[in-house]
Amino acid sequence: TLGRDVLAMLDLHWISKKSTVANYLKLIAQYSHQLHVSDRKGAHASLQSLLGALTTDSGTELTKDAYTSLRTDIETLMQQ
Repeated sequence: TLGRDVLAMLDLHWISKKSTVANYLKLIAQYSHQLHVSDRKGAHASLQSLLGALTTDSGTELTKDAYTSLRTDIETLMQQ
């Protein structure tokens, strides 16, 4: 899952700070909850927030590989 990928990226040092991981996991949890309660608009908004955070953090908090991988996964989820 996306959350496991984020945790693995921390272990690989693709994401540099635990606080960044915590923020991403919070947004992923919000997305999951909103899907669970059938709030598709809210789920989409959470993914948009996660994309915004990735863009802000790219180059400083995450490697290019992490950014590319997560962005691709998030965009795929947004199309579902």
